[in-house]
Amino acid sequence: METGWSMEIVDSAGSVGAYTSIALDSGNNPHISYWDSTNYDLKYAKATPNDFSVSVSPSSQTVVAGGSTSHTVKVTYLAGTPGSVSLTLDLPPSVGVYTFTPPSGTPTFTSTLTITTLNTATPSTYNLLITATGMGLTKTTPLTLNVIAAPTLTLNLNPKIVSRGSSLTISGQLTPGKAAPIRLYVRFPHETGTWRLAKTVNTDSTGYYTTTITIPTSAPTGSYDWVAVWFNEPNGAYTASPIVLLTIT
Repeated sequence: METGWSMEIVDSAGSVGAYTSIALDSGNNPHISYWDSTNYDLKYAKATPNDFSVSVSPSSQTVVAGGSTSHTVKVTYLAGTPGSVSLTLDLPPSVGVYTFTPPSGTPTFTSTLTITTLNTATPSTYNLLITATGMGLTKTTPLTLNVIAAPTLTLNLNPKIVSRGSSLTISGQLTPGKAAPIRLYVRFPHETGTWRLAKTVNTDSTGYYTTTITIPTSAPTGSYDWVAVWFNEPNGAYTASPIVLLTIT
């Protein structure tokens, strides 16, 4: 879509340009006839309109609310007078923030688009447009962003008051359900100790996990904090359960 005028020199040899006529063909390409005073002759030129293309890869991406996606945006100069082209994305502020690196370039350049969604983003499919503006033109390319709900993780201790040498049952569930390793961390004393990995357990296909441990007879008595954590290794995100208090007597 044309948004302004662009200029191109089609002939600068001698004294030219008098008695100019211009016409557009079916493809909106300008055709120009004019008088050459130097050579006493009628001349003809076909102007080349500005043109570029814009593309994005991947054009569709699924992300957990609070996660990030990365896309490659390419602007390719096709014809006319080269100029700078800038990029924008119509991402709603309630969904997240974005950056283009670099944000503009000329005449052909590649930019990395990074989208970081908010934890509070509403799970939905967002049909977005990347807009490239420059050289008197505005062009768009579609981008689909599928935001899904962040997973949740629960942790249950039974019993919550246990004596040394007794058994403790630990269970919980990852939602949405999937088979995955869950890491159980413990710290002592309550709220002030250092977190330490106590055990790694695997969920079943529904996301449920359970395990039993024996409290060492050498464990200090007092209040312990327990937490379950699932690490989403591909994107570095993680989901933690609420902290559960255990008292050892």
